[in-house]
Amino acid sequence: MTANGPVLKVSLIMLEDEKAHGYLNMCLSTEITKTIKEYTATKAIWDALVEFEGNLDMREIRKEMLNGEFNMFNHIQGETVTSLINRFESSNTKMRSAGLIHEMSEINKKLLNSLPYTWNSNVTTHQENHESEHNNSPRVNLHHQIIRDG
Repeated sequence: MTANGPVLKVSLIMLEDEKAHGYLNMCLSTEITKTIKEYTATKAIWDALVEFEGNLDMREIRKEMLNGEFNMFNHIQGETVTSLINRFESSNTKMRSAGLIHEMSEINKKLLNSLPYTWNSNVTTHQENHESEHNNSPRVNLHHQIIRDG
């Protein structure tokens, strides 16, 4: 039984490493996965991710870029509302992961103001009907309300 002990231990370590590798791959965006695809060992992937994050200056520059992206966010000509909302949520997810947290009312206002001009009457009606809810309503509910009301 002692002869199988080391083999079993190595097998369990390999299984845990495979699980960790799988978790990392599931959690990473496609953009990041492309940059680390040459790494096969979980430890090497982790080290590459730490390096990918960058030093303090790089993180600050990334935060400034994400804030700029948020401030300049607007619809793209011909874009569907669903696509706009997905892009908006992706931008917000990146900001949260970088430690940038905006007030819910600011996020909701930005989303409403980024809708196409043809939605102006819908936005005004929505703002009048839900003024008290805007400060606290979750983005997901606002997204569904915009799609439903549109």
